[in-house]
This record gives sequence, structure tokens and C-alpha cells, in this order.
Amino acid sequence: MQGRKRNAPARIKVDDLAVSMNEIIHSMAQEEPLDCSSYQGLRFDLPFLQYEVNFYPSLGGQIESLNRNLPWYTQKHAANMLGISVKWYRAHLTGEREFTLDNLARWSILTGFPAHLPLMNTRYYSLLQHSELNFWNAQTLRLYAEVSRLPEYRFRTWLACLYSFRNFSEVHAYRADHALVDIISHGNYDSIKEHYLGTVCSNMAVIRETCGFSVDEIVEAMQISREYYLSLESGDKPLKASDVIRFSLCTGIPMIKWASGTLYKRIRERHDARLNSIHLICKNLNKDEFEKILAFSQAYIGCASEFPGV
Repeated sequence: MQGRKRNAPARIKVDDLAVSMNEIIHSMAQEEPLDCSSYQGLRFDLPFLQYEVNFYPSLGGQIESLNRNLPWYTQKHAANMLGISVKWYRAHLTGEREFTLDNLARWSILTGFPAHLPLMNTRYYSLLQHSELNFWNAQTLRLYAEVSRLPEYRFRTWLACLYSFRNFSEVHAYRADHALVDIISHGNYDSIKEHYLGTVCSNMAVIRETCGFSVDEIVEAMQISREYYLSLESGDKPLKASDVIRFSLCTGIPMIKWASGTLYKRIRERHDARLNSIHLICKNLNKDEFEKILAFSQAYIGCASEFPGV
């Protein structure tokens, strides 16, 4: 007797996956008004050339220092994370190549570290609007380096254990977007890249139009050519880290606000919520207590890796 013919399972095309991811990105990227309330007029008095002496070597050195907190870190792994070769990665660390906004955004959401942290050893850091930035101590950052890649349900379980250790009554201090699924990994950052960078560039034009200054005025304030600025605003040239900082300082509008309406901003907000919850755990810990928490966290990660379905 001839067996019943089974229908072959539908094959998912790569193009279909790309369309699905684009749908996710656009559905999760919210319509968000661009906040230009901090604008109080353009600044024309900033000595950018002085601030940018050794800027990129300092930036690269700080990124390397932060990366060494990551349990999985090697230069090869970090280069793959940034989508560049090991040779180029090393050139970025020494300042031979310039970090772009894309490099910093990718690094920030894949490591969990805030994008402003690499600026700490640069001359620009003292000029940034510190009221707009979150600050966490070294213990918080070290502990988050261990657990930043945990999926949401495992992170919440780990957090509940540590809140119990610290005798916190509830995990109510952790507020993250439950709808924000764990879609960011080494393989799919590129899916949000185009939307993120396109939005940031168009937001430059929105800021300029909303605040009422001309192209000639902003290029004078930023001390760059008109042609170069227009190539940034149109997205024809990649935004370098120094370009982003110059525009932010000239307008007084913090860098994170440029990302309004992007999935990158929502992911960054989730990382920040996690960091804030860990900061509560690390607050007033002595060295021995921190080492115990770190050891527990490493054991937890090991169990999660050995029993991924649990």
C-alpha cells in the first residue's frame, strides 16, 4: 500500500527572513518626536582641533580597556563583532583608523556598554552634558560584562537570586520593555543598521530645521566645509565619532536624542535598565561580597550554557 504523500515543509527564503526582520524593526521603532528643547543657540567658540589631539587613540584605548572586562573577549572576536578585520580593529585601537558612529553603536548594543564610556579619556568628556548621561561604578560594569548576553528570562532569574542575596524585597526596580525580544546578536545587528543610520542622518536635518539655523551657520560652528556637512546629512559619508560630538556640542542636543524613533535607542534603554538594576546590587558592596557575587554569576552563566533548554 502506497503511503500517504506528505506535504514538504515550506522553505523559508533568505529574502523572506530579511523582510520579516525589517517588519520587526519598523514595528518596534516607535514614532517619537525629536526633543530639541536643550537648544539655546549655536556655539561658535569651541576649539575642536585642541580637543581632538590624540582623540582617536584615546577612544580606541578606552574601548580596548572596557572590552577586557568581557569574559569572551579576544581581538579576533571583537573584530568580528564590529564587522571588520583584526588588522583594521587594531588600527582603530591605535587611532590609525577613525571610529564611526556605526562602529560605536554596534559596539554599544553588542557589549551592553554605553556609547559615551569610550569618551572618558578624551578631552571632550568634560564638555558633555553629564545630566543626560548615566554613570555606573566599575563593579557594575564588570558584573554586567558577565551577564549582558543573557536572554531576558535568564537575566530576570539571575537578578532575583542576587536581589535575594542583598535582601531586597522585590525585583520591582528592574523595568525593561517586555515586548523587546532578544533579537540582537552577532548575526543580526546589520538588520537594524540601515534604519538606525538613516534615521540619525535625517534627524540632523530635522534638528537644523526645527532649531532654525542654516547650513552655513552649522558648518561655521562645526568648522567643516559645507560640502562635507551635506554629505553627512544625506548619508553619503559615514558619520565619524568626532562629527557626532561636534554637532552635539554646537547645538547642545545630546547624542542619544538623535536616535529617537530607532530600535537602537530602545535596545540601549533596555541595557541601561539592566545596568541600573545591577547598580543597586553593587551599591555599598565590599570587595569580598563583590567577588562572591561575581563567582556566583560566572557559575550561573556556566550552568545556562551547559543546560540551554532549562
